[in-house]
Amino acid sequence: MPRSLIASLKQSSPSFSDGHKSPRSSHISRHMLDNKHLVWRRKFQDFCLLMSAECPEPPTNVQLSVSSSSSLLVHFNEQNHHNGAVVTRYKVEWSCFEDFSVIAGEQVIDDPRCLQYEIPDLVQGNCYYVRVSAWDVKGFGDPCPSCPVSATPSNWREVSGLPPRCEGKLNLLDGVFVGLQEIKTKEGVGKRKF
Repeated sequence: MPRSLIASLKQSSPSFSDGHKSPRSSHISRHMLDNKHLVWRRKFQDFCLLMSAECPEPPTNVQLSVSSSSSLLVHFNEQNHHNGAVVTRYKVEWSCFEDFSVIAGEQVIDDPRCLQYEIPDLVQGNCYYVRVSAWDVKGFGDPCPSCPVSATPSNWREVSGLPPRCEGKLNLLDGVFVGLQEIKTKEGVGKRKF
């Protein structure tokens, strides 16, 4: 391009002048600054919210039940108040001591939608105490003990002391089946009559 053409474009268009921007470009710049300001304001508000957040309250309605002779099942609900932060995991702890001086095991549940856990590989006949706590950005909150406070992995046969219901019944059924076959062959019921 010739120099005279460039000079004429600079003089005729405000967007090409050295010190000035077109009204449209200044409007876009102002809009971008406003958006950046809003983004940083939101980030600052989120930061203030996190700084004022506390450890989460304990979960509610922690229920303990026996699921087998070597496992217990724990159900629980979300806490009533979130204290400004989102709960992202839960921790289930179990112990043979009511004061939890020795922890027999623990499991962190990383899915906050999963509000139950089956505790596996427990010793049959031992009494276990269970508690559940919630976690947010500030850490784990206070635990909530289960209701009932403890449970013992077992099954109904051990508790009732009765033999299994099917014990000895297979021999009885075999005898009935053999008897029916004998009756059919003697009376000729097995033959079709037309």
